[in-house]
Amino acid sequence: FLDQFRTLFGIALLAAPMGTEKDSGYHEAVVDFGPNGAGITAYGAEGWGWTQLIEMQNPVYDATNFLGPLGDAGCVYVSSVAVRTLAWNETSQAFVGDGRVLTYGDFAESFDTLVSAVTDGPTDPVLIVEDRGVDAGRIWLHGRDGARATVVGSAGVSPRKVRAAGGVAVVSSFADDLLTVVLWDGGTSASVAGTVAVGDGPVGIDVMDLGNGTVAVVSTGFNDDTYTVTVLAAADGSVVSKTTHQVPEGGQEPGHAAWVRDGSRRIAISCHGSDEIVVLDSGL
Repeated sequence: FLDQFRTLFGIALLAAPMGTEKDSGYHEAVVDFGPNGAGITAYGAEGWGWTQLIEMQNPVYDATNFLGPLGDAGCVYVSSVAVRTLAWNETSQAFVGDGRVLTYGDFAESFDTLVSAVTDGPTDPVLIVEDRGVDAGRIWLHGRDGARATVVGSAGVSPRKVRAAGGVAVVSSFADDLLTVVLWDGGTSASVAGTVAVGDGPVGIDVMDLGNGTVAVVSTGFNDDTYTVTVLAAADGSVVSKTTHQVPEGGQEPGHAAWVRDGSRRIAISCHGSDEIVVLDSGL
């Protein structure tokens, strides 16, 4: 499925430790997704692997990693009509779908297009984002407790991604140029704390727990070639600081941003218009 001639929206990298001592290496896989569906490529050795399709009927808009009970990685991936999970299965020695699909009957009312979701694990509550075209999207919460998902609040017009860390979830709204801040610790309750104005056309975002009662959010401005670093208080979602910068000269249409999690607090930004990735000091 990984094909240079196929359009992709993104990838998710999975890694599960070999054995209970976690010192023998890792089982690794790549989930790639786009308008044609999604596939997973598992690697048995360096440079060798096999691929299978996991979604062929609908576009897949996002895949977000989570950690399992032993630190085993998995992901939640979102097609237009369903939320599904992949998790490491020790018995089959593979990343497999666990059958926990959330679709029409799992929501309190009808929805339009599901675009993103985040969860702490395959059996944990899920925060889900719905796009409703020219109308404001919605944020849903499914508690994995037998009840149907309910609406938490508005996601803005043309919402794209949701990410969470440190008790805070953030949703990007491409058309409204804002982030919606949600207080959510991964449990069965969530509430919208407010919104934050950012660059023009935020798409990909990333949230990192700074460990001092705050979380840092990096977002991109696809239409004005900017990126914004926002620090939020985890207790109430209020803005501690916010800075917006132009991407380096030559960078065009920054689409996605991610924290480089090596202790440096740097950020990596992919620029769609100039076909490059830039790594920058966040200033934190």
